[in-house]
Amino acid sequence: MNIQDILASESLIDEISDKQLDEIGTKIGSWFEEDCHSRREWEKKYESWVKLASLTMETKTRPWAGAANIKYPLLTQAAIQFNARVVPALTPNSEPVGVKAIGDDPDGQRYAGAVQVGRHMNYQLMTEIEEWEEDFDRLSLVLAITGQEYKKTYFSYEKSRIVSEYVSAADLVLHYWYKDFAKTRKTQKVTLTWNELVEKMNLGLYKDYKKEDLGEPDYNQDSVDSLRQASDVRHGYNPSQRDEATTDLVLEHHGWLDLDDDGYEEPYRIVVHHRSKKVLAIEPRFTEENLSLGEKEEVLMIEPIEYYTKFDMIPNPDGSQYSIGFGTLIAPINNTVNTTINQLLDAGTLSTMQSGFIGKGVRLRNGVFSVAPGKWPIVNSTGGDLKNNIVPLPIKEPSSVLLSLLNYMVQAGKELSATTDIFAGQHPGQNAKAGVTATVKEEGLKVFNAVYKRIRRSMKREMHKIFALNKLLLDNPQGSKTERSAALFGVTAEHYNVDQNALEPSADPTIAIKEQRIQKNMTALQLGGQYGSINMQEALRRVLADMEVTNLELLMQEQPQPPDPKVEMENAKLQLENAKLQIQAAEIERKQNKDDADILAKKVDQSIELIKAQQADEDRDEASSQQLLSIVKDLEKIQTDARIKSIPNSRPPQQGEL
Repeated sequence: MNIQDILASESLIDEISDKQLDEIGTKIGSWFEEDCHSRREWEKKYESWVKLASLTMETKTRPWAGAANIKYPLLTQAAIQFNARVVPALTPNSEPVGVKAIGDDPDGQRYAGAVQVGRHMNYQLMTEIEEWEEDFDRLSLVLAITGQEYKKTYFSYEKSRIVSEYVSAADLVLHYWYKDFAKTRKTQKVTLTWNELVEKMNLGLYKDYKKEDLGEPDYNQDSVDSLRQASDVRHGYNPSQRDEATTDLVLEHHGWLDLDDDGYEEPYRIVVHHRSKKVLAIEPRFTEENLSLGEKEEVLMIEPIEYYTKFDMIPNPDGSQYSIGFGTLIAPINNTVNTTINQLLDAGTLSTMQSGFIGKGVRLRNGVFSVAPGKWPIVNSTGGDLKNNIVPLPIKEPSSVLLSLLNYMVQAGKELSATTDIFAGQHPGQNAKAGVTATVKEEGLKVFNAVYKRIRRSMKREMHKIFALNKLLLDNPQGSKTERSAALFGVTAEHYNVDQNALEPSADPTIAIKEQRIQKNMTALQLGGQYGSINMQEALRRVLADMEVTNLELLMQEQPQPPDPKVEMENAKLQLENAKLQIQAAEIERKQNKDDADILAKKVDQSIELIKAQQADEDRDEASSQQLLSIVKDLEKIQTDARIKSIPNSRPPQQGEL
């Protein structure tokens, strides 16, 4: 089977022997376990971050049963604040996609086509791809905690549309020390019920297997997925109960195999049932356009189609490609804060609810002995015996030093995550000047802006994947939702030309907050009104878009653009030259037909009136007006000469002519 047979095959898995499929399934299973083992320590940290951010309630047994176990929401607050800044910054006015034309565009046709592409893709992201907005919101929240998350972009045959969904870093397994994201193997953990597996088999997406071939779901046998087990425990899910909703673990592997036996491995998407190691699907991750062939049609190189987009927060200083987030930065501080709070509470409990020792000199009744307000229990001892035999524990009040340490650690955590009072919407003080507040806020946002740019770059890569899928679907129509929405916006495959149109997130790469964008565009609008030479309509549209004014198409009616003074001047010069030529022709024909010269003079008169109207335009600068006035004078002189020449010799009548 050569490379062309692989591309032409409608069901590649049916052309591979069962023995080879078993070998592939076993190999992918071992690769998956190896990659999981390489990042085992990271998974433990991931579990602790999620538990800390989720504020999971737990019962403590130290220093006594039921001791204080408060979780201070420092990490949670940092993630919420980060999410609250990122989402509106990267989806301004619900239009995340911006476009521009590439190369010379003298007539504006390329830009007009790019605008159509932008409108179509904005509709796709906000409406057609139903999960996009919600998944991006979720991704940005979790990204702040874990430091790296993923989006998966592909065409779904079940939904008949493009899908761009969030994939947790816990579910996409890569070797901890991988180097190049595009060239490393990836395995996504997917859970499917038996009914969902049957659906995919019926649609021809998976190879047909009977239930006994795959076996009954066994939670304990799938224990490699420790993160999912920990999540089930936190949420109180009992995995021992088995019913029709019990899921199987399926591995979607994106890697390389040499199926044409040429010594060069081709990129494939391979789906394997984890427990039975049965291969469910194999499909190439390349097309003919991705192939680089030699003179003898041998494969030189293949550029794989990448489904996943990685979103980073902060690069890892240990050299790994596993980025870090607030979980790494703030979790130790958050744990210290939790410990300090619980120690203060426990000290307060001991101080309020006193305890101690009772000597044998006090004769009490058997059983539990307790006191309460207004209750005076009777004992068989004198007051002196009670005083001498009851010894309270030497307990101190909650430490003021611990309280100071608590305040310091909370402040340190907030500064690290940029969740200080000024960024949470609280003014730093009554006496602080507005300029000082703005400067402090701008300085504090510099760290956030760096992270914001990284996320924006990832969004751009995701949009390029959707752009390429749109091109592919419109070139090969199949009746998908994408084709129908493209028709609504008047978009064809020619519009999705990577050599003519470029797209990127519409959010400004240097400005991360709404107020800065509005101020920037307001300044441009004011300078345009003061000095001119800019498109005021576009400047106003940008300000209104940043202010999230709806229905801009109805509000911003297209106004006729004033004529270009340079173009008008050229037209006036052409009219002058044309008038000269016409009058020269009139001189030749003057003797034959006197009326022709009069008609030409009238035409010149019309040109003079037109140019005078242009010269009187209030919006015209003085230099242009003077040039037009000079042309009018030339035309008037030509007009006068024409009329004089059109009149026969005007000498006095001679004798005999009366």
